[in-house]
Amino acid sequence: MIQNHDLTLQDFQYQEDEALYTPTFIDPGRKSVFMAVIDLGDEHQVRECSAAEYYHLTGSTPCQNKLQKMKDEAGITTIESSATTKKTFKSTAYNNYAIYALN
Repeated sequence: MIQNHDLTLQDFQYQEDEALYTPTFIDPGRKSVFMAVIDLGDEHQVRECSAAEYYHLTGSTPCQNKLQKMKDEAGITTIESSATTKKTFKSTAYNNYAIYALN
């Protein structure tokens, strides 16, 4: 069990690190949630996770579908779609939104 968690750069030796650890570089991209490149000398391993894979792995798509079905059955979808929007430049439209939200 490690008692001291206050490690500094001087606590590591290059030869030990090179033998025990694989350098990994993470690049958050626009098309992938993450991309990790592992440098193994002459070869590189690339691991990436697209947004679709991320949503599948986290189960958020089925959860969203279930939530939408529950909203439809309870009639919440019609209430949400009929609500006025706060995204407007017209003061009267925003005033209507404020009245609706406060009720």
